[in-house]
Amino acid sequence: MTKYIVTACLIVLLAVPACAQLNPAQTVPFDHWAYDAVQQLVDMGIIIGYPDGTFRGNRAMTRYEFAMAISRLLDAIETMPGEAGPAGPQGVAGPAGPAGPAGAAGSQGPAGPQGPPGEVDYDAIRGIVADLTDEFADELADLRDDLDYLQDDVWDLGDRVTALEEAKGPEVTGWIDYRIGLANTVDFEGFGMNNGLIVAQPPGEPPFYAAYPHIDGGLDMDSEFDNLTAKIGIEGNITDDLFGRIVLKVRDTSDPRYWTMISPPELIPAQRIPQWTILPAVDGRRAETVWLDEAILQFPTSGIVNADWTVGRQFQSHGLGLLVNNERMSQQGVRGQFDWGALGWEFFAGGAGYDFSSFGIEAIENLIFSDTTYGNWWAGSGLDDGYLSARVSLDNPSWAIGGNYLADGFGKEEGYSADLWLSFFGGRNLYVEYAKMTENMWGMNGGIYDDPTGLMAMVDIVGGANWGLRGYYSDLDPGFDPYFSSVHPYWESYGDDYQPAISTALIGGSTKWQPWIPWEKWLRNPLAMPNVEVMGGQLAFTIGGTPFEAMYYTLDANSSNWGHTQWAPYLGWLADPSEPLYDTLWGIRMTKTVADGVDVTLTYARQEPSSASQNGEFQDAFEDVQLLVAGVVVPF
Repeated sequence: MTKYIVTACLIVLLAVPACAQLNPAQTVPFDHWAYDAVQQLVDMGIIIGYPDGTFRGNRAMTRYEFAMAISRLLDAIETMPGEAGPAGPQGVAGPAGPAGPAGAAGSQGPAGPQGPPGEVDYDAIRGIVADLTDEFADELADLRDDLDYLQDDVWDLGDRVTALEEAKGPEVTGWIDYRIGLANTVDFEGFGMNNGLIVAQPPGEPPFYAAYPHIDGGLDMDSEFDNLTAKIGIEGNITDDLFGRIVLKVRDTSDPRYWTMISPPELIPAQRIPQWTILPAVDGRRAETVWLDEAILQFPTSGIVNADWTVGRQFQSHGLGLLVNNERMSQQGVRGQFDWGALGWEFFAGGAGYDFSSFGIEAIENLIFSDTTYGNWWAGSGLDDGYLSARVSLDNPSWAIGGNYLADGFGKEEGYSADLWLSFFGGRNLYVEYAKMTENMWGMNGGIYDDPTGLMAMVDIVGGANWGLRGYYSDLDPGFDPYFSSVHPYWESYGDDYQPAISTALIGGSTKWQPWIPWEKWLRNPLAMPNVEVMGGQLAFTIGGTPFEAMYYTLDANSSNWGHTQWAPYLGWLADPSEPLYDTLWGIRMTKTVADGVDVTLTYARQEPSSASQNGEFQDAFEDVQLLVAGVVVPF
């Protein structure tokens, strides 16, 4: 039993589980003298048992375990107090005081405290420890080596954990955007073929009559709608230098398509044939279609060319996007970004469409019924179409300027622009971009296409701790209409929003061109339209911790040509269309956090018609249109 007790003491010193490893050293038998040596230390009170005062253990220990116990014993002895030194010399006795009177004998007092322990034979302890150290010298040396290796491994593991924590691994990204609400609709009851405006046709063709829509002015349960859009993807580092992203997208609404005139006869005398082209309002995709929205690889290169590269299906925008902004639909290509001195350089080379074709549909039946992204009714269909843009910029902590060049845009577009960002007066910001197109998508450069220009600007006017006012301005010539630009942002239709019925228009029926501006086009984007000057602003403020945003815009016409707007079927043929159909837009939005990561918005908006909408040529005057929509966007 004594050997077992000694074994337990050593295990306590080891502070290891009873199932400690038995290799690489052999087991020390119970009759080995080392157990007797440890028992002497127990008898001297140098080694004690578990905290409850007992000893446990019923197995022989390995030499390696003995070495570990001795190592800890050596560490413990180093911290033990040393032997007391000799007593110092006795001091001189003081003078004796006078004797006091003898007192009465008191009762016997309690027993005194236990005396100090007996003397410890430190020489004996040192001898025992020296013998144990000699006996297990090889194991102690191995133990020290093992501790060094373990320390190195711990440091190495720490470095690897730090590197893994700092590295950005693949992660799932995306968002869900749901909107539900009420929006004005168009009532076509009672409208037939021969009670509307005459749409221009090629020479020799019979006139085509399109019905005027009648707006149902109230918001009721007959005007309900909902939209659901979702995006999901995965992104992360593939290697130390290579980053990748793949994103899929789907929505439950189809993208409408719109008509625009190629060569209005009254504006280009040399080209008297009036032809229409039909293009997607945004991206041409149908409802419930899942598509590859983005697929990129990003990596740097050094040496001959120091640059950052983005390859694949991607988005890009310069300045305010007045000349280059493909938010409406990603493009495939290669983008390079360079820093040469103080200047930053960038270029994109790819296709206007995924298959390098901007006009992919020639047959009218395909135009009406196919899911192809692009389509038009024009003799130039089927031409290959590349896309090439470039930018140079100079950035400063409080300002930045940039120059953009569109060498080959959608179709035959060409142009250039300059943009400015300026921080001033306590953190206020000014953004401006001026652009000019030198050639439009059909290669025309005359009439309204004689170097049309566009201007966009945003400025922080005034603000406080819980509010801020930002002004907005845009002014576009009638022929300024870059396909991939802020003129054509990404938006989705609500209810009857901007839904020309192409099939009935081509086969002889009533059209459904909605006269109001699509809601998301100006509620979620800065508004820029050909032939329109826009002035307004946004006021952001907080009430009771709830953020609000109010917006107000007025619209004015730059000319009597509306061929590049949604109002072409209406205003393009009037004698004096001096105003857009709707010239006042306003709305207010409230945002409320209802759960961690979940913000709900509630928006009310209104569009008010101009005097042009009351023109006698229209059968019915256009009314105010309204929108009430609640939405939630949850990113992940």
